[in-house]
Amino acid sequence: MNDLNYEILAELAVLYALKMDKTYRTMFFEKTRDKFLKEMQYLKDETIYKILWAFFKAKELTINDSSNDWMAVKKAIVKRSKELSPKTLADILVLST
Repeated sequence: MNDLNYEILAELAVLYALKMDKTYRTMFFEKTRDKFLKEMQYLKDETIYKILWAFFKAKELTINDSSNDWMAVKKAIVKRSKELSPKTLADILVLST
C-alpha cells in the first residue's frame, strides 16, 4: 500500500473508533491489524499516530507486555525512533500512558 492509501486508512480508523458500533469496529480493526503492524515501519509519522490513536480509542490494542501486538508496535517504534519526529514520539508516549 502506498502512503495515500494508509492516510485514507488512518482517517477510516478514526471514524471506526469513534462512530461505529462494536461489531463493525472490531471487524475493521481485526482486518487491518496485521497489515498495519507489518508495514508501520514505512508509514508517515502522522499516519502511524492516527492509526495507533484509533486502535487505543477503540480498545482494540492494549498496552501490555504480554500482548504480541503491543510488543510489535513497541519494536517498530524503537526501530524508527531516530527518524520519527520528536512531536510524534511525544504524542505516542502520551497516548501509551
